[in-house]
Amino acid sequence: MRRQLKIILDTLDSKHPVTRLYFRLTCNDIINGANDKEVNIGLHFFEELELYEECLGIYLAKEFTNFFIFNTLINNYYENIADTKIRRELY
Repeated sequence: MRRQLKIILDTLDSKHPVTRLYFRLTCNDIINGANDKEVNIGLHFFEELELYEECLGIYLAKEFTNFFIFNTLINNYYENIADTKIRRELY
């Protein structure tokens, strides 16, 4: 997931350097183990301060990581099904 987030960060087209900064910071937090609740706390904090560029960076990082996690789970599930079918055919 780290490699995927780096690619997205490099191609993220944002006119606001603050958005890119908070995207990078949030991705690093998630990679280092921050859970969804902790990310939401930060997001709500910046919403209350009406700092919307920061919110956008946090929100994008959260959405991208949720997508990658969900996508990885689906891929692993289908790979395990294929492995199971192959093993059944061999034995």
